[in-house]
Amino acid sequence: MRKIMYLCLIILVVGLFTGCIDVIQVVSIKNGVISTSIRYSLQKAMFELAASFTGEEVDYDEFFDMGDDSFASLAGVSGEVNKFETLYDIGAEITFEGKEKSLSSLLDGKIDFIPIKKNNAYHIEIPMLGESGEVVDEDKLGILSGGKYRLIIAATDDLRNISQANVSIEHAYEKGIFYALSHEDGISVSRTGSIMLIEIPMSILFLDEGKIIVKLT
Repeated sequence: MRKIMYLCLIILVVGLFTGCIDVIQVVSIKNGVISTSIRYSLQKAMFELAASFTGEEVDYDEFFDMGDDSFASLAGVSGEVNKFETLYDIGAEITFEGKEKSLSSLLDGKIDFIPIKKNNAYHIEIPMLGESGEVVDEDKLGILSGGKYRLIIAATDDLRNISQANVSIEHAYEKGIFYALSHEDGISVSRTGSIMLIEIPMSILFLDEGKIIVKLT
């Protein structure tokens, strides 16, 4: 079942047109149990502006029409979807946890967003949302330039030996070929105590329909 992840992708696509999106993902692993949360927030002003052209009111409840029953049929996986709304923002926080195999079932075998151990490293894949072969114009990149995908790693328990993170990109039209990304591309990796923060510009996520790979070693 990929309903949860499709919600994530829908919100990201909406963010492309508003230019006012914030994404924060937190990952931890303890005794083989992977826990993650993905929080999205969007500025309500952009929805209200769009609605003003149609004369219709925005139904935020309908936009985030998804509940905890999305996890009910999944053995070994627990999770919940919490919507939130303030005077200025609307969004959702999706939290779920389980063993790697169980989470793979949640994602129908396609591993996105969760850390998978390969040899002595953990790999986290973040799907990109652009269109293969499409040239992203400078105006779109400018709108997205201030947005960040922030990935927070709890370097404790099973991840206590993690000391560095490397970020690369695999384009849809070049399967199996990975290009390293660095601070020159806007990538930032920092660590304070047991918390590692990886920041990826939202503009990179819309360059193609490939994927971003974060390798933790």
